[in-house]
Amino acid sequence: MIIAITGPTGCGKSTLSREFVKRGFRWIDCDLIGRALMIEAPEDMYDGLWGLLGDGCYTSVGYNQSYVRERVFGNKVLLDKFNAIVQPEIESRVMGLIKACKEYQMDAVIDGALIPLWSNICKDRDVHIISLYVPVEVRKERLRAKGLDEERIEKRMASELSSESYSDIAEYDLEMEMGWIKYLFGWVMVPLVRNMRK
Repeated sequence: MIIAITGPTGCGKSTLSREFVKRGFRWIDCDLIGRALMIEAPEDMYDGLWGLLGDGCYTSVGYNQSYVRERVFGNKVLLDKFNAIVQPEIESRVMGLIKACKEYQMDAVIDGALIPLWSNICKDRDVHIISLYVPVEVRKERLRAKGLDEERIEKRMASELSSESYSDIAEYDLEMEMGWIKYLFGWVMVPLVRNMRK
């Protein structure tokens, strides 16, 4: 079984993914794949990023994440262009992992905020998509706990996909309450997963 968990920053994707991992699922972390990709960018992607963001995106020591973050988050036009360069490669790598999981009959959970941009995953009937919702103030509190300042939080939230983008592709929409995660998993997710397996 392949489950994709999506939703905006701070909604609990990683927390819910960890619950699936505890139950034997492999974790496909799209953020981690994206970070690794930026370090070892294929030449065409490297050239595209260089053309879009200038010579500050890569330095003599490698990918300059803070430079890119400062320019991309909060600038919707630039973010859309950035995603058009980067997201197809991330989706391709995730699709390769999904194929391997299917071939070896391994359960996997995909954790990614930008899954709505990936048409192949959204069309794959073997991938069950769950969209998470958490009120904005709760999300902000979580991001502060991760060390983000108010300016970075606002920039991130301003550049997110709409809540409809997540709901439109999801098989299930869930409102997350972190204190109830184990309850949620036992009472909601287990029956949900059983239903998906049928």
